[in-house]
Amino acid sequence: MTVAGRKTGRKLPRLVQFVVKGDAILLIPFLGKATSRFINVMSNPEVKITVRGRSFRGMVKILDEKGLQGTIALFTKKYGKRNLDNYYPTKDAAVEVSIQE
Repeated sequence: MTVAGRKTGRKLPRLVQFVVKGDAILLIPFLGKATSRFINVMSNPEVKITVRGRSFRGMVKILDEKGLQGTIALFTKKYGKRNLDNYYPTKDAAVEVSIQE
């Protein structure tokens, strides 16, 4: 996923783990709300997602508590509790990326 820096506007790529729900991609920021990428998408919700060489534009929406809990459950199912606890020590935020064709 590539986001724009909130101060520089520079494109900042980052590998991410994700789950797919319907037409959306769900993500949990590594350090929750304190993660710089999370802070960046709050300023500019437009992102680029690249999967196997194909790129898509998307818009990020911050999820509410119910959405966060649902995302945590999906991440746990896909990656396992140990992975979730190791890679996401702070689970206080989740985002949904809607892909734009």
